[in-house]
Amino acid sequence: MEFLNKIRQDTETPNPFVPVIVVTAHTELRHVCVARDNGMTEFLAKPVSARTVYQRICNVIEGGRPFIRASTFFGPDRRRRSKGAHEGPERRLTGT
Repeated sequence: MEFLNKIRQDTETPNPFVPVIVVTAHTELRHVCVARDNGMTEFLAKPVSARTVYQRICNVIEGGRPFIRASTFFGPDRRRRSKGAHEGPERRLTGT
C-alpha cells in the first residue's frame, strides 16, 4: 500500500492518474478497504486466472471512473453503483 500511496500522493509522481490493479491473497475486508482508501483502481484476489485478469483490465479501460481529490483522498471515485440523480440537500432525509 505504501507504493500505491506514493503513486497517488507524491508530488514527484509523473502520473498520479495511472490505473492500479491490486493483486493480493489478503482478501479480508480490512485489506480491501485499505487498498480502496489508498486509491486502487481495481482489486484482484489470488489465485488469479487469465479470465479475471482480463476482466479487471477491461474494467479499467472501459469503465474508467472519475478521479476525486479531497483533503484525505486522491484516486478513482470509490462509488461503484449509481444511486440516481442527486436531488438537493434534503435527498438523504427522504430515504431515496
